[in-house]
Amino acid sequence: MLYHAVRQLAGPPAGLIAAALLAISPATVALNRGNISDTLMILLAVLAADSMISATSTGGGGTASGPARPAPQAAH
Repeated sequence: MLYHAVRQLAGPPAGLIAAALLAISPATVALNRGNISDTLMILLAVLAADSMISATSTGGGGTASGPARPAPQAAH
């Protein structure tokens, strides 16, 4: 999921680097050795970030069809 999120922003090489760094980081290794549920929190945070990227992108990754529309102007 991290690869997918970073790939949308910075391209496939950056996605691979980000996923590899997360997989071998000391914090991730320490969390996965014990019975700690912080790994699930990290997954959910990455899913939330990926959802936000998809929702705000105008380049076909999200569910919006067509270009982004400007926000309506407030009446004076």
